[in-house]
Amino acid sequence: KKEGKERFIGGGEESYGYLIGEEVRDKDAVASSVLLAEITAWAKTEKLSIFDLLIRIYQEMGFYYEELQTVTKKGLKGKKEIERMMNGFRTKPPKKLGDSKIIGLIDYYTGYKLIKNKKEAINFPKSNALQYLTEDNSKVSIRPSGTEAKIKFYYSVKMNMNEGDYFELEEKCKNKIRKLHSDLNKINFG
Repeated sequence: KKEGKERFIGGGEESYGYLIGEEVRDKDAVASSVLLAEITAWAKTEKLSIFDLLIRIYQEMGFYYEELQTVTKKGLKGKKEIERMMNGFRTKPPKKLGDSKIIGLIDYYTGYKLIKNKKEAINFPKSNALQYLTEDNSKVSIRPSGTEAKIKFYYSVKMNMNEGDYFELEEKCKNKIRKLHSDLNKINFG
């Protein structure tokens, strides 16, 4: 629908596949390698390492850290348990996660988002997926696997780079994600 009307720059997926530009229509390690080589060459002209460049990006945009956690259930009973979990997450969302108030819920199945008590329609393909947004800029996305009795939790947390160095922030983010996951695991939908 948007071909010829908009310019595609790049995209990625959880398995680290990248698609750069419009020439190749599938993830391509060669294009990713060339892009990384170009970035490295540019950074070298600026007397920066790739790590230095990454730190500059984090200082400007914020330090983001993401993790995926998959919970496997067994058989038909597990599939029904995951359906019950998704229904519970959808109809009885928690008020807080990871010591932060939930300010938004995006429901890709019903096609609505509720942000700070304002409900709006979203224009996305229908999918059995939810996303919680917290006051401290964390996101938790939840979806069942389409083929197996698994439920997947995608965590994204954000901090400011001035809150510590890279390795301190990485550890703080990991702890924040552990807390988010722990809070979700404590929810019992019966």
